[in-house]
Amino acid sequence: MSNPERYERSRDVRGMDDRAQDDRERDDRAEDRDRGDRRRGPICFNCNEIGHYGNQCPRPRRYGGMARPSTSTDSLRSRSPRRGDWRREPAAQLDRGVTQQISELGRSVAAMKQHFEEEWMREENRLRRKQEKEEEKRREEEMRIREEEERVIQEKKARKKKERRRKEAESRTELKKDLSMQMVMQLSELEDKFGHRMKQAITGTGKLPNEKGKEVKRGPACSGSGSESEASITQDLSARTTDLVISEKRKRGPDRVIGNSPPMESPAKRTPKSRRKQATFTRRLTRARAKMVKSPGSAKRKTPVRTPLLARKKKVTPLDTGIGTPDLKGSLARYKYRNIMMQELKLLDASELQRICREEGVPYDGKVDEIFDITDHRTYLKLEIEEVPELQPEAINIEDSEVVGPNEGSDAINKWDLRVPQLWVVC
Repeated sequence: MSNPERYERSRDVRGMDDRAQDDRERDDRAEDRDRGDRRRGPICFNCNEIGHYGNQCPRPRRYGGMARPSTSTDSLRSRSPRRGDWRREPAAQLDRGVTQQISELGRSVAAMKQHFEEEWMREENRLRRKQEKEEEKRREEEMRIREEEERVIQEKKARKKKERRRKEAESRTELKKDLSMQMVMQLSELEDKFGHRMKQAITGTGKLPNEKGKEVKRGPACSGSGSESEASITQDLSARTTDLVISEKRKRGPDRVIGNSPPMESPAKRTPKSRRKQATFTRRLTRARAKMVKSPGSAKRKTPVRTPLLARKKKVTPLDTGIGTPDLKGSLARYKYRNIMMQELKLLDASELQRICREEGVPYDGKVDEIFDITDHRTYLKLEIEEVPELQPEAINIEDSEVVGPNEGSDAINKWDLRVPQLWVVC
């Protein structure tokens, strides 16, 4: 279509009702106002379509030779169409239902956006609360771990303190036990020495042989009176013991004459010197040790681990309880048997001693005291003593001793009345 034809057509259209055109334009403006977009897009002056400019139009140019209408005031040049130009084709109008649907979609999008924002805020609050709970739980766990560590440290300290007290109590008990055993052994040694000296005193009062094995003929000695003082008895006993030495050959009877044979002369009998063997007793269980004095710069010396006395396996060699001479049936036999019982009982522990007390009917009152009580009880039962014997003077008969034979009683001291307390004074 050429420009003149377009001009003629436009004149025909102008002849139509202008009021309808105005109403249409007013409705268009109202719709644009409802849509909320008063600004329209670009309109192509070549094809009258919205969305691109004339230089971007893909359709062929309607104006010959001109790239685009001129915007100058020159009347000879073409101009771009105006927005409300009657020559421009009207824009495509949307249906009212579509417009309403679009507005509803916009409102739903806004509601959806608000819903998403609310959900996002709710999620943010939930995550924040979760983090706070985790932080609180972590702090509680750290507090619990710290309290547990402190409790373990306190228990360890208490355990160490208790162990130290237990060791101190054990050391005190062991020290007390060692002191008790030392006291018992010292008492036993004292009893051994007393018995040894008593035996020496008793055996020393006998007749001692001279160099030729003969004995001196002595008259009978009268026994001392019980009313004499202790000093006079001691002096008399000492004087008698000093005279018991053979100084001459024993008297013999006349030789028997056999026919006309001359008398036989034999050399004097030479008896070698001999002494009685001392009584053998058990060896001492302990020995004295010199206390070492440390120098200032000396290194610390560790004490070796020692086995407790009760745990040692000792083989106790029982002493011979047989009575050698009739003179030992009194005090010496009692002391000897008592010493044997002491050595056997001091190796037992408290539980064994308690069991023995229950079996024998002896009241238990400490380990050391119980050793003495059981020893005394067994000694009384062994020697058939019902009560504690009082210290009575005991006469010792030397008539049938080992030195003086039974056939030589007339040539030796007949009888000495010696008492145990007096012999103890002599020793």
